[in-house]
Amino acid sequence: MDKLETVLTLMRLPGVGPARIRRALAVLSVAEMPIEEAFSASGRSLLTDSGVSPSAPQAAIGHVADELGREGVRCLVAPFSDLALPESARRNLPPVLFAVGPTYLIATPSVGFSGSRSATGRGLEVAADIAEQVSGQGFNVVSGGAKGVDITAHRTALTNGGTTTVVLAEGILQYRMRQELRAIFDPARTLVVSEFFPDVAWIASRAMQRNRTICALSRALVLIEARASGGTFAAGEAALAMGVPLFTADYSSKLESNDGNRILLERGGVALRQSRATGRANLARLFELVRRRDGEQAERAGAAEGQRDLFSR
Repeated sequence: MDKLETVLTLMRLPGVGPARIRRALAVLSVAEMPIEEAFSASGRSLLTDSGVSPSAPQAAIGHVADELGREGVRCLVAPFSDLALPESARRNLPPVLFAVGPTYLIATPSVGFSGSRSATGRGLEVAADIAEQVSGQGFNVVSGGAKGVDITAHRTALTNGGTTTVVLAEGILQYRMRQELRAIFDPARTLVVSEFFPDVAWIASRAMQRNRTICALSRALVLIEARASGGTFAAGEAALAMGVPLFTADYSSKLESNDGNRILLERGGVALRQSRATGRANLARLFELVRRRDGEQAERAGAAEGQRDLFSR
């Protein structure tokens, strides 16, 4: 059994989720046992010791492995020793990532984007402004591939000559790129990743988990419009819990579509405001934090002089 088939088999074992897979991979690593030998006699003993019962998988995986091979999908596993990742990313990433595209982007300084699928027109304009500035600084743009803010961020990065990472809430074999992105798709500058078994469909719980992975891949998260509940708000909460600097649009008009922004600002988000000089979002603080050495704690910045509320109406 090769590495890919072994990982797929682990993912299909009854009662085995990301935490147990991470533990099993760590046990194998400590024992210096190749993943390919996980289901050998000695490997099964190690799996059992890690809390994984090496029984028969729930379904055959051979055809899935074959399809992944045909599609050029790579399987990356914790601790991702072949990637120059900061320790925080190693700790927060899921134990398995399936990837298509330039995998070096996983370790590239990146800025995540989260926002409503039904963001206002003004929200989409500002998402595009920020993504253009971020990609112009050479930072990778990470988001979830959904309509609205996500697709605006991806599209703007590619249009601006930058790079982008699409983090899926479904298996990578289920992914169908949106037309807005397909029109400017560049395989050399677009990475698609999924932490889920390759043939599973989108469900809400996977979207929530995907948002945590966006945070783990990002040096900072930009939140455009969030209600007081839902996926976008949860992404902001996840960033704060994981220690990922959260930059939140500070609206002068308090609407139901952005009332989550206010809550997240009160909980520690950094206010994103508009520069009087340029008329664009002032990202000086964001760029400063993204450039800092990995693991360094960033101070929360207050309002900068010469700024006003972003998206004044």
